[in-house]
Amino acid sequence: MDNNLRDSKTPVKLNRKMRMWNKYRNYCIGAAGVLVVLIVCIAAINIMGKSSAKKQENVAVPSTTPSQSVAQNTTQPATEAPTQEHTTKAQEETTTEAPKASGNLKVEGSAEVQEFSSEDFYSDSVFLGDAVITGISYYGFLDDSHVVADGNLTTDKALDKVDSVASSNPSKVFIMLGINDVNYGTRGADVIAENLITLANEIKSSAPSAKVYILSVLPVTNSFETKTTNQISQSAINDVNDTVGVLAESAGITYIDIASAFKDTTGYLDGDCTSNGSNIVHDYYPFLLNSIAGVVK
Repeated sequence: MDNNLRDSKTPVKLNRKMRMWNKYRNYCIGAAGVLVVLIVCIAAINIMGKSSAKKQENVAVPSTTPSQSVAQNTTQPATEAPTQEHTTKAQEETTTEAPKASGNLKVEGSAEVQEFSSEDFYSDSVFLGDAVITGISYYGFLDDSHVVADGNLTTDKALDKVDSVASSNPSKVFIMLGINDVNYGTRGADVIAENLITLANEIKSSAPSAKVYILSVLPVTNSFETKTTNQISQSAINDVNDTVGVLAESAGITYIDIASAFKDTTGYLDGDCTSNGSNIVHDYYPFLLNSIAGVVK
């Protein structure tokens, strides 16, 4: 009994290290588990990275045989976009493709007296103009149905005559205007020429089947130029004719230079062709009409 009591009172000695282990065992196991997971993840990432790099290397540098290389160089996808060279060429063809101008015509030789032989050529034609054109019907070379004219007509006022010109459904229309515009003294050659192109286009719109021709303004004599009663100069007329020739060609309208044939050696109107210094006399109308018909045919 005494021994048992003694023994029960003997203090129990505990292992301090074991107590520490028991206390932190779960934490240690958890940490170890996390560490293992991290190691496994790192290893997996390295393996995947190497595999991806290897695939990229294979894609970037494909191994091709000589026959495959030739096939790649000679075969193009059906949906391949046009090259810059092809695009540029197509653009050039588009921009250079424009309505062809009829070209300018010129009456050769010098004005002379001759018989009127071209009446049949003008059976379906209309002349529009000022004093010179008035003479065509006034002297009886063509009747009034072929002439729409006014001695004071200008390039802008002539727009009011378009319906009269188109009413007979002509196949050819000849315009001679500009000298009255020059006489204003305030209209430059470019304005007069542009008015003539506008007029010609209006006639083409109203009479689509008609071929429109612009005739050059005839010259004047040196003595007429010096008169104080007008402001017309031969140099101004030349400027108008030159400008009309350029604009007409680019607009697809035929310009006919008849003026050169009526000039003398000094560049003015030949005195034999006129009685007042600006209009031509009866005997030279056949040359005017025959020459126009000759270059148009």
